[in-house]
Amino acid sequence: MKRTIAFILLLGMLAALSGCGILPSQISPSGKRPAVPEPARTASPVPAATPAAEPAPEETAPAEVQPEQYVFSEEKAKAEKVYEGDGIEITRYDFSLYDGKDVMLVELWYDLVQLSGEPYRYVGVNDELRKGLADYVYSLNNSFVQDTISYAEELKASAETEGWGWVAFTNTVSADVKEFDEDIFSAALFTDWYMGGVHNIDAECVNYDLQTGMPITLEKIASTLGSGTDLTEFIRAKANAATVEREMEPKYPTDLRLEDLEFYVENRELVIYFNTYQIGYGADGSFPAPTGIFLGGEQGAAADVRGRTWRSEYTLQNYSLPVFSWTEEENAGFDTSSCVLSRELTLGTDGSFTALGADNGFGQRSSVTGTFSFDESGSTVSFSYTDTNGRQQNASYALARIGDCIQLTQLGADLFGYGSPVLTVFTMEG
Repeated sequence: MKRTIAFILLLGMLAALSGCGILPSQISPSGKRPAVPEPARTASPVPAATPAAEPAPEETAPAEVQPEQYVFSEEKAKAEKVYEGDGIEITRYDFSLYDGKDVMLVELWYDLVQLSGEPYRYVGVNDELRKGLADYVYSLNNSFVQDTISYAEELKASAETEGWGWVAFTNTVSADVKEFDEDIFSAALFTDWYMGGVHNIDAECVNYDLQTGMPITLEKIASTLGSGTDLTEFIRAKANAATVEREMEPKYPTDLRLEDLEFYVENRELVIYFNTYQIGYGADGSFPAPTGIFLGGEQGAAADVRGRTWRSEYTLQNYSLPVFSWTEEENAGFDTSSCVLSRELTLGTDGSFTALGADNGFGQRSSVTGTFSFDESGSTVSFSYTDTNGRQQNASYALARIGDCIQLTQLGADLFGYGSPVLTVFTMEG
């Protein structure tokens, strides 16, 4: 009986193993399943190549969309004519932003000047002026201005919460037409900028010769002043005089070029406009400097310099001159930026002159007297004098008259001493 039961159990186990796909011959002595050999592979025909499928485009994050009120264009501006007359039209394009309570958040507007009456003559200048508006609108859409506007919202919210006064941010351009006649158009476009930090008012000027339809540049003006005239050095002297007059700490760059300067024409006079940081620091701001140069007129003849006293002021810092030969101990602590050196030249109507050199730092100034004369062209002036040692000396300078100034370029011995610049601009006194 027991044998019968064991036989039946054996048959049941074999059936179960067969159902699992394992035969008794495949059971190894260790009880583990042996590796099954892979079936033999037969070569199959290679299918014809098919064109590769176009790769699916990569998914990109959607671009951040600016709030609708912060997308600026000329079409969205509020345009209002603020001036019309004398052949000039000025239209203000207002883009200012307000909060939900109609309180100004950011003041944004641009004054567009257009000339009317003879459009064929004014097409160049009108296009240049319109380009200024396009550039302004473009600037409003850059990330810096957009971020600043967002900052203004946050700052105004803080002002309301903390109870301190709110001052709207400002980025405006106002137009001031300085000259408009048959020959010249000149306008200054003043940008008033306050976006939460410094407050600057700077100018960008547009100057056109209406006879030729071409822009007026300082390089072109320089070419009309005659030989021996250095307009760059002349402007440097004007800048230096301005720093002395305004008691500024001067920082007029020695590599500043004519094309870097803004200017306008008013009553035919050339006016240089020094923008913020150009010859001073932020607190000094920007300001105009009339030059005494009149466009389209005579700049003056050599005879006009007689009977006058001419004065030149400069600082050691501006010219970086080795004026003093002191020892290192004597020079210690000497502030060259505050040292103003002044020279004077008095030319008499009788051909006599007196020249005072700069103070040497000890209250001493060189002083020479003698006679002067011009060459036939009036472009060179020669000085004859006796020095402190009783020796006869001669000094010659190339002379150029520019507006209310004369410009002397040293050709030989130095009349003034103490390391004077080779080229000196003197301004008429009185």
